[in-house]
Amino acid sequence: MRVSKGPARGLPVRAAAVLVGVVCAVAAAGFLLLRDRPPGADDVLADVRAALADATSFRFNVHTVRDPDPADRNSIRFSDQGLWAHGVWKLANQSYETLVDAEGRLFTRVTEPGGDGAWDAHGRVDGDALLAELLADWRDGTAADRAGGAGGAVPPAVAGALDDRTAVNAAIVVYLTGDGFPAVTDTGWALERTAGAHPHVRVGGAPTTFLHALTELGRPELLSHGSDRPGDGVALAATVTAPDEAVEAFGRPLPAGRVELYLGDGDLPTALRLDVAGDVARTIVTIRFSDWNEPVVIAPPGDDLDRTPWAEEAELTASGVEAVAPPDLLAHDGFRARAVPALFLYGNGPIDCDALVLSDGPLGPGVPAASTRWLVELTQGCAAAFDASPFSPGGPAGLPHRRVEGGTLQVLVGDTVVEPGPPALADDPTALATLVAALRPVTPADLLAAAADEPAGWTPFESIP
Repeated sequence: MRVSKGPARGLPVRAAAVLVGVVCAVAAAGFLLLRDRPPGADDVLADVRAALADATSFRFNVHTVRDPDPADRNSIRFSDQGLWAHGVWKLANQSYETLVDAEGRLFTRVTEPGGDGAWDAHGRVDGDALLAELLADWRDGTAADRAGGAGGAVPPAVAGALDDRTAVNAAIVVYLTGDGFPAVTDTGWALERTAGAHPHVRVGGAPTTFLHALTELGRPELLSHGSDRPGDGVALAATVTAPDEAVEAFGRPLPAGRVELYLGDGDLPTALRLDVAGDVARTIVTIRFSDWNEPVVIAPPGDDLDRTPWAEEAELTASGVEAVAPPDLLAHDGFRARAVPALFLYGNGPIDCDALVLSDGPLGPGVPAASTRWLVELTQGCAAAFDASPFSPGGPAGLPHRRVEGGTLQVLVGDTVVEPGPPALADDPTALATLVAALRPVTPADLLAAAADEPAGWTPFESIP
């Protein structure tokens, strides 16, 4: 299985494309220390903090331009819009909605065609741990992309562009992330990041997060009135650099950025602009604010909640796969069960057949191959659509088997094609035969019962292939 980090049905987590994060974390007014600030900036920041502390609501629009082109021929653009009211965040784009309630609990749902419209309930998230995991995952994912697949390593020029684009993406996340819950999301593999599919954005925390980069990662100064930037009033600006812990998690330096915060009536922000440029890649994020302190209430998710997003009943039932699994996999405290379009795993092929993915832990390039057991299962017809090579008798436990692209082993159990992992398992005939001999038929109800409790190590942003 070539584990991809493309979109996973039901849970809008790390989808293919470039991350653009928006902002939002727990940073109480007056919490951030201001040291060695230029005269004038301190007073403005104090006024802004006071205004934000009294705010009850506002709307915002996030507009992102990747690799801006003066002729506007090659730029890639994204837009998201959101609302904050009385401690509750809600964000929407063309595919997903995200809500974080006043207690920091995260809810997401798919709104694009094909989604069921139900909210997934994810609980609370450790933002600092999530940010470190994200940066490390990007680091490992880019390394995998540089190595390439069956075609070998990518050319040096392409590898350099991948490194540069990923570093810019990571820097955007760091600079638009405050203390506590970060407004971040992962993307797909670095090669897919260049394709420019729509990003997925997370929100949470208090409005004072918008000051984080200015006060903690840079040295703010006042800009003059009448700028041609997004705002036309008083503005604060700073060159920001990544903190040591972010650089350590990412594994190499991150490019600096330029943050500008524009203010309007009542010392409330009208726009924030972040510009990060690497050697060849560049991203500009502009967040525009409006409707401050308008009376509004964000309704919480109703009773239509999916409280087990690691095992989607509709997906498992509709996959058509007659699942098999060893009993000890279902009994594992890290058991997950998902069904995803097989196209996401195997590349070009039909869009209407699903693969069942069963595992005892998270999957993704940031996870060592030996740390997670998994089974990818397809109907025989679906598997043949991606690879028509025949099965030969005499495989593990005496079952028919074949090797597909990249040497991946597949075993035929009844009408179900089973691909066991990790890859090293295929090189251990005894362990492989033991696993295959232990496979037993299981129903969607069996899978859901086994996954009734939140699996060990689960996070809302976990990569599901």
